[in-house]
Amino acid sequence: MVDLLILDIDGTIKAPLLAISDNFYGAAERARSAGLRIAICTGRPLAGIAAELAERLGPGQPHVFQGGALIATPSGTQVHADCMPDSGVRQILTAAAGQQLHTEIYLPLHAWFTGPDARTACRDDDERSLVSREELRSIAVSEPVLRIVIMTTSATPASPVAVPSGVSWHAGHSVQIPGYIYHSYTVPGSDKGSAVRRLCRCYGVDPARVMAAGDDIADIPMLEAVGYPLVPADARAELTSRFPMVGACAEDAAVEIIERALSLRGEI
Repeated sequence: MVDLLILDIDGTIKAPLLAISDNFYGAAERARSAGLRIAICTGRPLAGIAAELAERLGPGQPHVFQGGALIATPSGTQVHADCMPDSGVRQILTAAAGQQLHTEIYLPLHAWFTGPDARTACRDDDERSLVSREELRSIAVSEPVLRIVIMTTSATPASPVAVPSGVSWHAGHSVQIPGYIYHSYTVPGSDKGSAVRRLCRCYGVDPARVMAAGDDIADIPMLEAVGYPLVPADARAELTSRFPMVGACAEDAAVEIIERALSLRGEI
């Protein structure tokens, strides 16, 4: 039995350069009519397509944004936020500026970015604002920062800057930006797995009765936290080698995921 379905956006619901299909929205509406609740769990900020999708799938419900650092409703009501220590933020931004690295800071309701790869690393439906390094530092000291992302083209699995005390680092990939590695900095324990466990408590459901789907390394903690993990067939090899697969994202894998969840509820 599945009581809650949790979906990543990029590479799971949305394929690169493609809009979310009408087939997906139709399947999501059937799920809602059958009483299956759907939440998103994304690395995107609570803005743009992520906010629109959360509102459409679960208005008034909590969803996960910022790679697990923020749980909030589509209207912006915060349930939980993992704010980085000011000293750690300053150290990372200073080190990134010294190396002229593409840098992004994520606040509860918006994201800002700067760097030499700014144009190259733009997403097709960008939810961030381009600023100078001086403006980026000014924003970071005036508002709480939930997450910092540094983009590199190197495949070396190591942080490009020293990781400050009170901060954790992990690397990942984005189907929106082929050829880049993103280095994500948050407070320790802030990931999609911890966020999903909190989300389950918000919904009052047992994680063993939750289905979740994602396509990248950052989704592994989320998949490990639930009873029914699924991954698209074109997900990263680290996931397809470990978790049950459905069809490819570009072939409406998310529709198949919803149908799997409904079948476990005896709805189809």
